[in-house]
Amino acid sequence: MAIPPIHPRSGRLAGLCIKHGQDSKKRDSGAGIIILLLNRIERYGTLPFTVFRETSDMDQSSSPKAEARKDEIIAAAATVFFDKGFSRTSMDDVIGLVRGSKRTLYKYFSSKDDLFFAVVTRVVDRTMEGLTVEQGSDLPETLRQFGVSYLSAIVSPDGLSLFRAVSAEVPYLPKLGERFLHDATDRVLSLLAGYFEEQNQAATGGRIKDPPLAAAQFLALVRGQVHFAALLGGGVPDNEQIAHAVNQAVETFLHGAVDRADTPSTQQ
Repeated sequence: MAIPPIHPRSGRLAGLCIKHGQDSKKRDSGAGIIILLLNRIERYGTLPFTVFRETSDMDQSSSPKAEARKDEIIAAAATVFFDKGFSRTSMDDVIGLVRGSKRTLYKYFSSKDDLFFAVVTRVVDRTMEGLTVEQGSDLPETLRQFGVSYLSAIVSPDGLSLFRAVSAEVPYLPKLGERFLHDATDRVLSLLAGYFEEQNQAATGGRIKDPPLAAAQFLALVRGQVHFAALLGGGVPDNEQIAHAVNQAVETFLHGAVDRADTPSTQQ
């Protein structure tokens, strides 16, 4: 005999149902459910359930509407964090912008730290999304294009605000520094180092020793004084200034800062 399923909440069992109404409160009690279960065990010798999964708050949080709400909260938090700083920002400040409740806010983010981490990740993704390397392309031109994209990104309003916010809070939130290194710095380094590895394998020119270190050194050349000055309020460079700084960085990286013909070699 086929064993009919039972719905653990409605009490539907072998065609029977516990009705909901004023005249059936006694049967709809916990005791009534237990009696049905015991009868089932006695008849079939087992208690297989057909599980009816209901939508939970966690399921709802992954819906398109919930994701849109989460994005709205992150955008509002970024505005407040970058304007007032992490330590001077409260969750109430964020709620004031998104016009919600604390319950809604804490449904998505368990703490202010958690929300700040989400802001950092989101802004890093947005700032770095245009950084690409075309494999197999000319090395000097690729470095110029990549350098311009990178420097433009880190001196953009988002890039500067992010760097300032992270630098200010790292002494108090060490994990924030780890997150920034992983999501931003390491991502860019990996992209450029991978290109250098590809160039080495193609053997189209001189080999680049230690690609990860070379990538870090090139990015440091690109940032240079331009990024430092912009961070300290010295003015954001225009496109011409960015191009000039990157061209100089490329020349220094590929050929060195001093004419080799006039400089004794340091290699022994």
